[in-house]
Amino acid sequence: MWLFLRFFLALSLLIACNTNPVEFGHLNRENTDVFTDSSIVSEVTDVHALIVYAQDSDDDYPLPDKNSRIKLYERISEYFRVMSYRKHQLHFQEVLKEGDYFRTENAQGFYKDTFQRKSTEEICDGPFALFNKEILNKVKEEKGSELFDGIDLLIMVTTDGGPGWYMPSVNAQGYARLGFNFEVNERTFGAQYGGITVEIGSDFLHDLYKEVELYWIFAHEYSHWLGFRRHRSDNTGVYSLMTKQLFASQNTVENGLGPNPLDPFLLRQFGWLDFEDSTRVKKLFPDEKEAVVRLNPIRSTEGLVLVQISLPGTTPTGSTAYSECFYVAYHKKGLNQFDDIYAGEGLLIWHSVLDNYFDVECRQGLSGQPNRDHFDVRENMSGLETDFFIPQNDDVFTTTSNPNTNIWGLANSEMANLPTGISITALREVDGMMEFRVVFGDNFGD
Repeated sequence: MWLFLRFFLALSLLIACNTNPVEFGHLNRENTDVFTDSSIVSEVTDVHALIVYAQDSDDDYPLPDKNSRIKLYERISEYFRVMSYRKHQLHFQEVLKEGDYFRTENAQGFYKDTFQRKSTEEICDGPFALFNKEILNKVKEEKGSELFDGIDLLIMVTTDGGPGWYMPSVNAQGYARLGFNFEVNERTFGAQYGGITVEIGSDFLHDLYKEVELYWIFAHEYSHWLGFRRHRSDNTGVYSLMTKQLFASQNTVENGLGPNPLDPFLLRQFGWLDFEDSTRVKKLFPDEKEAVVRLNPIRSTEGLVLVQISLPGTTPTGSTAYSECFYVAYHKKGLNQFDDIYAGEGLLIWHSVLDNYFDVECRQGLSGQPNRDHFDVRENMSGLETDFFIPQNDDVFTTTSNPNTNIWGLANSEMANLPTGISITALREVDGMMEFRVVFGDNFGD
């Protein structure tokens, strides 16, 4: 999906392979620059990343200027601070060789040829792994092994390896893999979870569009390191950082915003939004019949920010859990630079099956536009103002609206398209919050 870019990023994020908890610590090493956000709040998880700039012997692309690099680090650090409700703080430290890239002794063809002849006993996922191994050993030799003390992940910013660079690793493009076991100071940075490999093209960090794409890819791949598993629905466009399609909207390009915000599923997966905390997430079930809810904007650090509505009739045999539900969140502009990416503001309604396969229920059908109910946000990947439910239009989400609250039935085909009886109505803004009424009607299945 990134063939139209002159660069692409494959992150291989690095964690220590030991049974002890990682102790996070600040780093200030000689011959390195440290970039951190000075406004670190208390009780956060600090993660320290070492960024290694590396090229093969034939690659002469110049190093991005320092201001551009700092801007990248600051943007990504602030992004995860905001998305985590101030619970997660990233610190970036870069290492250079005399103000430039570390370079291998050979061109990329050497590593491809060598890989073909390598011993089957050697843990090595592809030519890129041989390249990373040579570079990291150079860094250890020239800067000292103590450089890696307190580091939680490595980010490899490397040469463009071309076809066959990552094969035959399980992930053909090497994402979330270092490719070999890096030993330093009695620690093992494992092959499976190793570094960030940024392949630099001619427009790297100079053209605004490419710069925005780089923000997106850094955040996307770091999220893999945090524990993301790929969503089965790939048509969520701007509304999920982890959609398969690369995201870039005109609003993002013109204003230099990005990356696009985290969805409710990732907030839960990373532990930043506790779905069992009733002060943050309100769960509604069919036997409750009716509720009036007031939501704070989704990035609020206090108060209710999400509603989960379980769909009647979607409990699989032998289970007590509902397989389908709606998630409702209030997105408001002007509170942070990341939610400002969205074309509109108001209620965003997700339809989820087993918290894996999901889509956004775009309200544009209410204004006479084609139905965007099922897996078709790909029609406009950057989103539309009419994707959001707002009180000004007397918007409703019911069994007869377009889109509607019908069951998908992906977990049980016999239930497909049955009405749920659920309605979301009476939207109004109150003291910076969005209020609405949820009713479980009596017409389930009719």
